[in-house]
Amino acid sequence: MPALPATALEAHRAGLEVELVVDDDDAVRDVAVRALARAGYRVLAARGGDAAIELLARQDDVSALLVLTDVLMPGMT
Repeated sequence: MPALPATALEAHRAGLEVELVVDDDDAVRDVAVRALARAGYRVLAARGGDAAIELLARQDDVSALLVLTDVLMPGMT
């Protein structure tokens, strides 16, 4: 696995990296959230696209964001 750039590694260690998991399947979302949290990431979770957008709108301290999402979900794909 390639080494992370110093700035990304520092952001990860400081807990500034945020992972957003969006999936309408509760079991899939829960597994992803637990795995990312164990890896030290700050994790946000949403059941669908609308909920994810609302959740992100309330965040003011996101410096690095990765979104993991299901492709086909009810309401918004």
